[in-house]
Amino acid sequence: MQNISVKRMIAGALIVLLAMLIILGSMGVMAEREGAQLLAEINEISAQQASAANRAETNLMEVRVRLERMSQHYRNGNESYAERALGEALVSLEKSDQRIAELTRLELPIDSERRPLIDAIVDSYHLIVTDTLRSDLANERYETLDEYRDPINQKFSGFSTAISNFNDYALSRGNQVHSEAQRDSVIFGITVGVLILTAIVLYIVVQIMINRLVISPLQRAVSICENIAKGDLTSHIDALGRNEIGRLYSAMEDMQERLEEIIGTLNQSSEAVASSSTQIASGSQDLASRTEQQAAALQQTAASMDEISSIVQKTQILPVKHSN
Repeated sequence: MQNISVKRMIAGALIVLLAMLIILGSMGVMAEREGAQLLAEINEISAQQASAANRAETNLMEVRVRLERMSQHYRNGNESYAERALGEALVSLEKSDQRIAELTRLELPIDSERRPLIDAIVDSYHLIVTDTLRSDLANERYETLDEYRDPINQKFSGFSTAISNFNDYALSRGNQVHSEAQRDSVIFGITVGVLILTAIVLYIVVQIMINRLVISPLQRAVSICENIAKGDLTSHIDALGRNEIGRLYSAMEDMQERLEEIIGTLNQSSEAVASSSTQIASGSQDLASRTEQQAAALQQTAASMDEISSIVQKTQILPVKHSN
């Protein structure tokens, strides 16, 4: 580990953490998209298609009831009531056609599970609501319409069964989607928990490594530099690999060795200077002693000269006195 660059070690840890964040973000986006697709599918099945099918069944049931009333009123000779019932049957049929159109409006893949169920509803609907029935309703053929009661009642059960099958599928699919959502939620929660735990462990490991490989060596380096600043060159400097910290320790060791060499050279120079100073001082003392001796000799010579001068002066004065 000591040979791994501090820069690479920290960069590696950050890359791992960044990768975890990317994974979490990607999983969140994927889960959100999948959830949106499932919600859209449930909305199509339950809120749109199932609702349209059930309302179409209700409207078609209203057509049956109103055709029954129309027949009764017509047989009783109440043509106005029969006409009103026929009009209401046409309105209900129009609404039923709209519901069937809503049911088939959505484009489904060929392999969709809903497709055969919807086709069964539409086929059974067209078995009941035929073009002949529409023509007879539009032309108000009361006697002919009276003959549709039994065929409509017989075929209506098939239509109801087809709608019931679709409702069962919608319920089953809703339960399946709910189970898948719960399963995906559990998987996502476990994955997030594992990644968070891994991130915590990685943080602790990186923190320990940084303390051991960076902080502690730097604190030791500060202590060594303080000792060198105080003049203590006896600190032991260990080799710590080839990374930045190792290079720092190697440089401090070289610096301490060079300082020791410089101080050794200065000590030798100081000793040489001290020896030369001692010799110069001894020579100075000898010179001073000789100078004192010479000064004493000069004093004696000066005294002798004074004495000789005095004698000479006396010698010159004595003959003068004799001539007088």
